[in-house]
Amino acid sequence: MKRFTLGIVLSAALLGCSDKDQLPAQPTPEKQAAADVAAGKAFAARECKACHGLDGKGAAPGIPHLAAQRERYLLGAMQAYKEGKRTHAALRELVTRMSDADALNVAAYYASLPAVQSVLDKEASLAFGAVTANYRIDGRTVPSVVAGERLDTGRLKLGLMLGAGGKIAVNASTMPGVKIGAGALIGPGIRITRDVPDGARVLNEETYGRL
Repeated sequence: MKRFTLGIVLSAALLGCSDKDQLPAQPTPEKQAAADVAAGKAFAARECKACHGLDGKGAAPGIPHLAAQRERYLLGAMQAYKEGKRTHAALRELVTRMSDADALNVAAYYASLPAVQSVLDKEASLAFGAVTANYRIDGRTVPSVVAGERLDTGRLKLGLMLGAGGKIAVNASTMPGVKIGAGALIGPGIRITRDVPDGARVLNEETYGRL
């Protein structure tokens, strides 16, 4: 509303100017350079794949997927690390070395990949009747907790991330974006709504509440 009102005021003011009182023409902003997806893939292969994979899948439950993430979100996240608004030493060191073109290209590359729904690491298993959700019933984007910080992934669909050797028993269920650590065990019928650390044994609601 403020922007709309301001536009009306400025229009009226300009209409009231004589030719000699016209405001100076504003320079036309430069058009943003087009992203180079191939260059973004090459950069990801050198700098990103160890943690986020060349396919955009996080290499461990604590590492977020980048596949199909929105370019604007990825660019904003990189800028936040560069400015110290997000804290991760390795990422901050990486983004300070990146050019604007690097950032634009790698964001475009990961955004171009197909979305990751759920990821099961090696030797992870789900028993009969276990259910994993990947979509919030309220239609909002799925959050994820990374290094203790709750982040908006910007994704409408994000399923389970189950670490190596993790096991989920019969009729257990997990909510969207939940991460279950390596070697963790989820007992029958348990509903998992938040992350479970490596090696945890969640055999009933009481033990889950103590995590």
